[in-house]
Amino acid sequence: TGSKVINNNLLSAAYIGVDFIKLKQNSSYTADMYSASDLDYEYLQKSDGSDDLSSYYTGFVFGETLTRLLSTNYAIYGKVGAGMYWMHTTLAATQVPIDNFETASPYLNETYYANDTDIISWSFKRLIIP
Repeated sequence: TGSKVINNNLLSAAYIGVDFIKLKQNSSYTADMYSASDLDYEYLQKSDGSDDLSSYYTGFVFGETLTRLLSTNYAIYGKVGAGMYWMHTTLAATQVPIDNFETASPYLNETYYANDTDIISWSFKRLIIP
């Protein structure tokens, strides 16, 4: 929307627009598991797992940036804003046993999968103050 000079060292710039944010979180792990009845911990069950989470945010944003000029090459700024976003999130998680042997709990030898998608329509989000 342009900048407005308040005085020689202070500059104000309002903004409004469309914002798109992509967030990916992928993790892998190895877990040591015991069943509640394996109190002597003789039967250690290891499993590998992975979690893949993808989120997408799209929305309308508005706000204000205030910049104080310190010198020709340096400045400090503060930014305050808000927006309304539509969010789409997908999760894919897997846990696979490495060791397959008889324990008191057969569930430790199972492979588990979780897949889910969630959509949140137009929720208020985001207040930025860097």
